[in-house]
Amino acid sequence: MSRDTYGLITMPLILVKIIVPLILTQTNRPLVWFARLYPPRLLICVFIGIYIFFMSQLIKFPYVFYPVLIFLFVINETIIYLQLVARVGFYAQISEPRIGGTYMTLVSTLGNIGQSVSSSAVLYLANWLPKKHAYSIEVAICTVIGIVWLLFTWRMMRQLQALPIRKWYLAKENDILSESNTQELSETTANTNDTVSYTK
Repeated sequence: MSRDTYGLITMPLILVKIIVPLILTQTNRPLVWFARLYPPRLLICVFIGIYIFFMSQLIKFPYVFYPVLIFLFVINETIIYLQLVARVGFYAQISEPRIGGTYMTLVSTLGNIGQSVSSSAVLYLANWLPKKHAYSIEVAICTVIGIVWLLFTWRMMRQLQALPIRKWYLAKENDILSESNTQELSETTANTNDTVSYTK
C-alpha cells in the first residue's frame, strides 16, 4: 500500500478526533464508559484479524478491499480514541486540585508505559510463532486475555468510579480544608496589610 493511499484512508480520522471528545464531555462516569467500550474494541479486533487473514484474496477486489478496510480502521480508531478520552477524563476527575497537572501527568505516564510494554511483549512473542499465522494466533490469545481481564475488572471499575472524589486524595479531607483555610487567611492578611500600607 502506497503512502498516498494510506493518507487517504486515514483522512476520516481527522473528523473522528474532532467529534469524539464532544461525545464524552457531558458524562460524569468516564471510567464506566471506558469499561463499556472494551467489548466492542475486542469485537472489532477479531473482525480486523479475520480481515487480515483473508487479505490476500480480498485485495483482488479493490471495490471491496478498500471500503471494508476504511470502515474497520475508522471504527477501531474511534473506539481507541473514545477510551483515551474517557481515561484522561477519569484522571482529571480524580486529580487533587493542588497537584492536578502533576497527578495527571504521572498516571498518564504509567498508562502509556503499560501500553508500550504490552505492545513490545506481543511483538517479541511473534518471533516465536509461525510467521504465516503469528498475527492470527496473537489476536486469538489477546482476545481471550481481554475477555478474562474484563470479567475480573468490570465490577472493580464501576466501584472505583463510584468512590467519592476525596477517597482518591493522599491527604485527609480535614488537612486539605485546613490548608485551604490557612491559604485564604494568609491572602486576606496580605490584602489587609496592603490596604493599611496604602492608607498610611
